[in-house]
Amino acid sequence: IRKRISKEFEGYLMLKTTNLDRFKKESKLMMVQYFINLNKYEIAWELLLKEEKEAESQNNTFINLLIQRMKLQILPFYAQESFIPTQKKLLVLQKQLAVEDQFQLYFIQIQQELKNQLSLGEVKGTSGIIKDCLKNYTALKDLAISPKTHLRTIEIIRTEYLIKRRYYLLVNALKEYYENVVDLFVKGKNLAPELARLEYIMAHAYYNVRQFDSAREHLSRINELMKKNNAIHSNFIVKYISISGSIAVFSGKIEDAIIAHNNFLAGKSHKINEKDFLNLSLNLVAYYCTCGDFKQANRELLYMNKSTGYYQKNMGREWLIRKEMIRVICQVEIGNIENSLTILKSIKVQHQEMIELEEYRLVSAFIDLVIRYLNDPFSSTIEQLEKAIASFNIQKQKLFEDPKLLAFYSWLKSKLLCKNLYDVLLSEYALINK
Repeated sequence: IRKRISKEFEGYLMLKTTNLDRFKKESKLMMVQYFINLNKYEIAWELLLKEEKEAESQNNTFINLLIQRMKLQILPFYAQESFIPTQKKLLVLQKQLAVEDQFQLYFIQIQQELKNQLSLGEVKGTSGIIKDCLKNYTALKDLAISPKTHLRTIEIIRTEYLIKRRYYLLVNALKEYYENVVDLFVKGKNLAPELARLEYIMAHAYYNVRQFDSAREHLSRINELMKKNNAIHSNFIVKYISISGSIAVFSGKIEDAIIAHNNFLAGKSHKINEKDFLNLSLNLVAYYCTCGDFKQANRELLYMNKSTGYYQKNMGREWLIRKEMIRVICQVEIGNIENSLTILKSIKVQHQEMIELEEYRLVSAFIDLVIRYLNDPFSSTIEQLEKAIASFNIQKQKLFEDPKLLAFYSWLKSKLLCKNLYDVLLSEYALINK
């Protein structure tokens, strides 16, 4: 009798313990399996029903499917009337999980191919990749369009347009799509992280075409989501600061951008990965240059002292070239002309196959203009700069879709006109917007 009472009391205490949030999902299900092994089917069934309800509220397909499989161990001995509902639910969840798994594989495969293109500086697009990948995943043939599926589709579209540097086309492609699907994210359960990602994509797209009012609207929505959810705050705070800072620069508030970046980087409560840290640090260097504090910019660059191979692999070739071009500006402004020429020539040699591509041809032309200016500053004129820009036969607004590109152009123009860099940048931005 004592032995039986002890077992029953143990089961009761463990059942009560599950009311506390001290166990992870895996631990709770292991405990259920423990009861099943002891043939305590009633207790195990009650626990599974509780976990099933929570899994459904969180749209957790994997855990829900695991629960149904555990029910199969109990049904021959207990709750036989639940066989049909369990059968139907299990079959639906199997199909749903197959779709989720195959879409994740499909998405990872495409993203990896695109990442390789970015690392190598190639621009091929995704049309062929998408067609080849879809052949491998039969469960995606009749895929129902859920909010998460919409987001993955938007991610693929965005990546392709960004690689091809078609910023205006990207905004046009995303605007109508966003308006048609955003309510699905707002009204859906537990979709706050996906909604934050969608808002960030829109903010970044509008920022790239300098539609700052629209970008701010989406950033404000991200900010509201970050206030309510710590995980969203951790994932998006760096992106939020980066875009907000860039908008502040073009709005005549560069000091606000510098303060925000410095405060965040100096804050010990924030834990960010190296990639985010380097992106924010390089932004800060660019802002110091823009407001004329080249010595401080150079000091910040000194901490980025790892090999070019390391930065190319972990940050991408485009980021590396931007860093080196900013370093050229710092070296010129502190008087190290020979060092600047060495860096420029090194860029042309090390990244020749990339800057010869159609999408990067302006980089090569800009490097040649800077080399000409450094070799003979008195013979270089603003007319030569404008003539070089005109030779691309592209409207200036289209040419400077990338705000970073406009900043480099403004620096060289400020040198030729002997004017303040930030004043030139703001005037160029105002002219382009007109």
